[in-house]
Amino acid sequence: PQPNAPSLPGDPTDTERYTYRISFPSWFEAPSLRIDVPVGRMQIFNRTAYSPSGYREYVFANQQNEFSKNFLSNTSGVTWTLSPRLVSDTRVNWSRETGRFAFAGRAIDRATLLPDSLVFPDQASRETVSVSLQVNPSSFNPTSLTQGKSLGNNQEQFNLVQTLTYLRGRHEVEAGLDWRRLMPLTDFRERGITYNFGSITQALQTGLASVSVQALAPTTTFRIDNLSLFLQDTWRVSSRRTVTAGARYELNPPPSGDRLPYTFTDVNNLLTADLAPAGTPLWRTDRTNIAPRFDAAYVISERQELGLRGCVCLFYDLGTGTALRGYSSYPFNSQRVTPNQPFPAPASAVAAAPFDTTTRPIASTFHVTEPDLRLPSTLQWNVSLERRLGTSQSLTVSYVGARGRDLLRTEQLRNRPAPTEVAFGIPTMTFINPAVVSSTTSVFVTRNAAASRYDALQMQLQRRMSRGLQAMLSYTLARSTDTVSNEVTAGLASTGIPGFTASVDDDFGSSDFDIRHVVAGGVTWNLPSPSGGAARRVLGDWGLDLSGRWRSSAPLHVVTQTIDPINFSGTNRRVNLVPGQNPWISDASLPGGKRLNFAAFQVPAPGQQGTMERNSLRWIPAQQLDLSLRKDVPLGRTRAQLRWDIFNITNTPNFAEPGASLPAADSPLFGVSTRMLNRALGPGGTSGGLNAQYQVGGPRSMQLSLRVSF
Repeated sequence: PQPNAPSLPGDPTDTERYTYRISFPSWFEAPSLRIDVPVGRMQIFNRTAYSPSGYREYVFANQQNEFSKNFLSNTSGVTWTLSPRLVSDTRVNWSRETGRFAFAGRAIDRATLLPDSLVFPDQASRETVSVSLQVNPSSFNPTSLTQGKSLGNNQEQFNLVQTLTYLRGRHEVEAGLDWRRLMPLTDFRERGITYNFGSITQALQTGLASVSVQALAPTTTFRIDNLSLFLQDTWRVSSRRTVTAGARYELNPPPSGDRLPYTFTDVNNLLTADLAPAGTPLWRTDRTNIAPRFDAAYVISERQELGLRGCVCLFYDLGTGTALRGYSSYPFNSQRVTPNQPFPAPASAVAAAPFDTTTRPIASTFHVTEPDLRLPSTLQWNVSLERRLGTSQSLTVSYVGARGRDLLRTEQLRNRPAPTEVAFGIPTMTFINPAVVSSTTSVFVTRNAAASRYDALQMQLQRRMSRGLQAMLSYTLARSTDTVSNEVTAGLASTGIPGFTASVDDDFGSSDFDIRHVVAGGVTWNLPSPSGGAARRVLGDWGLDLSGRWRSSAPLHVVTQTIDPINFSGTNRRVNLVPGQNPWISDASLPGGKRLNFAAFQVPAPGQQGTMERNSLRWIPAQQLDLSLRKDVPLGRTRAQLRWDIFNITNTPNFAEPGASLPAADSPLFGVSTRMLNRALGPGGTSGGLNAQYQVGGPRSMQLSLRVSF
């Protein structure tokens, strides 16, 4: 766009500044339809839901990133009473989720977009290819305009759940199966083309650019199958005692498909391993996963409605983790660079280099798993005491504990030093067969090397609906610790390297989601209605719903980007704390009222993890109050509900944790929060999470909805 502000000292020549205020628009819709039909002894239902959503964010004033996510689901079910003692329940679900991330330009303030016929090569379009025009002013950030497709993630799911329930005497026996097939589809752009014009002066004088072309993996579909068989018996020992015992068998084979990611012949000894043949399963199927469970409930006093219940259960996770990440690397990723090309470049300069499966050593990235990978599991137990208070209130106090074992942890291995790292004095370290991979190749190995621990005290005060008023208030005091909080976190320091202090035990600390205190409450009030007539039709059947939540601060720690043998990715090596320095600096003018203190942190010595414990710092609390106004409208056998929802009615600002990557020198943005909490909890689209508009912690927003039941 046309500059609208003068340049400042230090700006590159031939440039002026442009200032612009922007917002991040988002949208979300959620229509659904459910039909219930009784047929003899069968109750049949079908529910269809469709939820399109998306948002835009602006990198530059005339450069926008477009994210979209559409979810379509259909669930059908039949409950069939075969006899007074035998009931069959069947549920069948099909769903499809599509996500898309695309680049687009904006023609604003006299900025003109080039026509697609000039930007995109022949036989290509913005639906399959991305094109980036980039200039690199000296001593200044690169400036670029990118248009076209980035990537898409699609997934279909089939799910069948069949349960048989048999009643005999005091026993209720349930048996059944749960089968699910996931079919993720990778849908990358065909090519990514970048024109780098160098400096602005060079671009104006010569018009020539260095053209780089990246070709990505072809579209393909994988299959992930999960089968569970379960059996349980609920025994009503007496009117005051009930016991439930059961077990669940889990069979989760590795993903299958036509183009599985490559692995190695011996992941546990990569120094002598070779590349495994194409299509080799990523791990061997474990067929010994049986998860028992035991529940018990006891009514201590029927008169006081005082009850005690508890449960000990074992749960297995899917264990898929990062299994399919390697698909986008070897061999389905090629690079070609051609210097001194005009714009638009000839077809030969923008053609993709062929995928190479013959050249050794390989310069790429691999994501592999240990061959005897076990399903991650969690042992959970809880005990709760419930007591009636008066005629409509009850108080429940619970303790919940969980221990995770065989959780997934991904370590990074790479032969050192790479040619570009010799100047840093990094010692020679060879972990992977150098005849197979080059020194620029990274191998990410997923192992059963993580653990977690969770303990919580939960209290809930509930008022059942009485005189049109219902309320609930809860409080949770919890502690969550683990060695890694996200199984897809990559680039963790490799363990067991002689002379370097990298240990899984060093990473055991507060979880990324360790929120110590949570208070939540809600009130539902059906407003009094006039007795009849027109007044009731207008003023009757109104209701208010009020909900609020407060949570204590989220944890974080500071990492360094300094190159180090145990810090290959530069995102998981913590810093040293400087004695006597407060990690925080108070500043009321900043989001959250504080920032990290650069002087409180130091880069640790080579080969060492920092003295700062993982997630040992705390940010600020978050709170939000929501209000809903609703009106029920009876229309004969049909009933409609109008609803007006106001999220964050007080428009309280909630800021996300600041960026905590230690720069080489202090920066005005180091340790400063730069986004709202809702945008940090998951942007949606191809990046995962819910649409930011409906996450907790955003600005005040409103929603109007209509629900019709017939």
